[in-house]
Amino acid sequence: MLAVLLDPEKLTGVAAADVEKTEETIDVDVVVIGAGGAGMTAAIEATQAGKSVIVLEKMPYVGGNT
Repeated sequence: MLAVLLDPEKLTGVAAADVEKTEETIDVDVVVIGAGGAGMTAAIEATQAGKSVIVLEKMPYVGGNT
């Protein structure tokens, strides 16, 4: 499973014009939106089934409302 964590502190107060624009493509079998209990369970199940998985989370921590 590929985990990418972004630090929201690095994203605040930055003008859009000052951000370097890049394109990156990541090919995965499953995209899980949300790293709460259900999202993490889905990611684990998909990984155990042999799928490549990426988990996207809007908050700077995992867990959701769990």
